[in-house]
Amino acid sequence: MSPTRLVLAVAIGLAGLGLGLACAAPTTAAVIGGTPEDDKLFGTAEADMIRGKGGDDLLVGRTGGDTLKGSRGADVMYGHRGSDYFVPGNGRDLVYGGRGDDTVEFWSNVGSGPGPDKGADQVRLGTGNDVVHAFPDGNADVLYCGEGFDRVYYNVDNSGEPEAFDRFLNCEKIIEVRYEDRVAGAH
Repeated sequence: MSPTRLVLAVAIGLAGLGLGLACAAPTTAAVIGGTPEDDKLFGTAEADMIRGKGGDDLLVGRTGGDTLKGSRGADVMYGHRGSDYFVPGNGRDLVYGGRGDDTVEFWSNVGSGPGPDKGADQVRLGTGNDVVHAFPDGNADVLYCGEGFDRVYYNVDNSGEPEAFDRFLNCEKIIEVRYEDRVAGAH
């Protein structure tokens, strides 16, 4: 087993001076990517894109409105402050939303819609008005909604029934949809 790697992104801002006025160039979000090994990936104070890439990864978003995407392996994702966007990967993942209006996409194949997921995911949302898009994958996924008005858009199978294995706790609104009716970005 290889040692866990630590990857830390540091945002660097540029400053210029002219005619006695100080001006700073706009900072852009960092793109932070892992390796096929177990990684610890930490974001900056800005809105970052943090991606696991195999292994059992730790993804920490910090204060910006971050995008955290898992991959293969049992990933742990922390959003902290900011309105974060989570896509758990193909494994037994843990997602902690934190403060902010977060969005979670429960797709079993990251970014490609329904497919075989190999693990039961657990999501704990924090404060804020959160949105979850969930597709049943045959695993016992658990979603703990937090404080605020949380909405779950849950895909039902061809019978029109939600999957019996998934549990949604303390969620204010559960809306049943069919995958083919889902509109990307509608939340």
